[in-house]
Amino acid sequence: MKSNESARVIYYRNSLHYLLNSGGGITREKAISEASKNVEGLAGELLPVLNDEISKLEEALSSAPQTLSETFIREVFQRQGVIYNLAGTFGCSGLRQIAKSLGDLLADMIELGVRPIEPIQVHVRAARMFRPGMPPVHEEAQTLLINHLASVRQFLRSEAEGRPLL
Repeated sequence: MKSNESARVIYYRNSLHYLLNSGGGITREKAISEASKNVEGLAGELLPVLNDEISKLEEALSSAPQTLSETFIREVFQRQGVIYNLAGTFGCSGLRQIAKSLGDLLADMIELGVRPIEPIQVHVRAARMFRPGMPPVHEEAQTLLINHLASVRQFLRSEAEGRPLL
């Protein structure tokens, strides 16, 4: 093309262009409402999965040695992910925070190369208190527990790094 010639742009209308510019059939609010109903409908089937995952963690930890293998920690990490996702989906905020704390702890354990069983046991016992069907935990008690779990993680990091925790 010569410098004095201009390029001609042809806009092609395909079906995707048409669909993007057409209405979706329902309003945003109605779509959100229907999606919420679908999630609530799944709660009956999936909330027991939360209890099962926590129970499986407890069983695995009950027969585990005091010093864990990295493979074992990664398996716990996978179960923690399931608990974290389901707790978030179904609004179990306390359980979700505990699962997040457990995930952070497991990541630290892998990173630092330390593998004691006790910090994981503390997190799983805390998760047991927040599983579906248990009586609700008061907000202040929940905050206190989450803070204590964070201090367990902080202690683990300080011990692994060889500096005393003051």
